Amino acid sequence: MTRWVIGAIGVACGLWGASLALPLVSWSFVTWLLGGPIVHDVLVAPLVGGIGLLLAQACPPHWARLIAGGLATSGILALIAAPLANGTGLLVALGVVWLVVAAAGLGRVGLGRKNSANRPEPAQHHGSDDGGDRCGSGVEHSEHPDRHAEQDGQNQQGLS
Repeated sequence: MTRWVIGAIGVACGLWGASLALPLVSWSFVTWLLGGPIVHDVLVAPLVGGIGLLLAQACPPHWARLIAGGLATSGILALIAAPLANGTGLLVALGVVWLVVAAAGLGRVGLGRKNSANRPEPAQHHGSDDGGDRCGSGVEHSEHPDRHAEQDGQNQQGLS
């Protein structure tokens, strides 16, 4: 019985709040509020999903993910902002989204190229019976103590 009383009080409070808010709400706002999720589910989500599937097969995985994220962001941004913003504001916002996508994609490509160019050659492992250290360099630390100390000092300077 207590649940019914609490439920009735909740429904009454909700109806009272709705009656206070109703004069403030315009018909265009209700249309936008109810139409937005419908347009998203019927038009935007299938369109972005279909383009994302095509991109997954046509582009490298890194670019496909970035472009799919840009498409999803653009679709939601256009859906939300179109009724509220002027065309110029929406175009500027979409331009910012795609600049971020391009910068992230090109930055990743640039970093990948930089990392592969600066990567040292892999050390050759001569096996455990050659007297080398466990790191696979084939050089014992006791053979070149000054060189290792110098490298450690350079590494410490680069970290600070």
